[in-house]
Amino acid sequence: MSKKLDRLYIRVDANFPDDEKYQALPSKLRDSAYLFFEALNGWSRDKKTDGHVPMVMAYAIGRKMDHPAPRVKTFLAALAAAAIHLVELRFEGTQNEEVFIPTYPKWQDTREEIEQHSQVRSEAGRRGGLASGRSRREANASGSPKQTPSKVEANASASAQANANQIVKQNEAETETETVVASYEATCPGGGGDNDPVKESGRNDVDRLCAAMVDSVEERGERRPRITAEWRKQARLMLDSDRRPLEEALDLIGWSSRDPFWSANVLSIPKFREQYPKLRLQRQRAPTGSPNGPVTPVPRHEIPPEDSALMRGWMSQAPGGVA
Repeated sequence: MSKKLDRLYIRVDANFPDDEKYQALPSKLRDSAYLFFEALNGWSRDKKTDGHVPMVMAYAIGRKMDHPAPRVKTFLAALAAAAIHLVELRFEGTQNEEVFIPTYPKWQDTREEIEQHSQVRSEAGRRGGLASGRSRREANASGSPKQTPSKVEANASASAQANANQIVKQNEAETETETVVASYEATCPGGGGDNDPVKESGRNDVDRLCAAMVDSVEERGERRPRITAEWRKQARLMLDSDRRPLEEALDLIGWSSRDPFWSANVLSIPKFREQYPKLRLQRQRAPTGSPNGPVTPVPRHEIPPEDSALMRGWMSQAPGGVA
């Protein structure tokens, strides 16, 4: 018996770790890039676009997965490389750029197939209703003493159930092999979402930021706070997604601890990330020469050299000479 589904699922090859295209992806990008590819499949299935994903939407999906635009560009170049060819990058003017998934019809239901399935289920339900009504009429016409109301209802229910079972059997094989993207995201090493603790573990910059906040709060006379998983997550997002320079962030923590207002209102990393733009602007506007005077803005950190090298290498192999 198939499980009752409460959200939309897509199909993923159960043996994808052994797939040659998956293995051909760069090891440092492999899990994240493949998960991004499946997210593109999921969006197309939800919108019924048959594997066509607007380029702007591909980058929006990447942002939701906490990937900056340069990394999304690297993923697309790697997925489109001739040796892999999981996607095609199509450039037909600024309004029509898209990512196309050539294997989409093989693994996912197309719009036409979805409409056909819907029509079949609707017709089966209609036949079941007609059969149920016919059973009631025949039972009433026979006048048999054995056909009590409860037995008539039972016959009608059995007829309807038989039709329902037929529909279930038609779809059972495919529904039992469907895999939800969210489940893969939670179990795939290195491919987790915002709540993946692996992303924060072993991060020296995340540890320094959290430790600086702990020391700062204690120096203000408050009880020494505990570094939680949420602290580490917000610190990572601030450095990676918001692209805040570590040295600037550390300096702002020190400045906020000396400011009469912010010293009482920024006592945790989540609050620090939330108020970061205000803190940065207020620090720059502070009178020169004061203890809390302005600092020279630190430029946002660049993409790591190894990512830049991978991006250049894979983009040079992408179809169409992607630059």
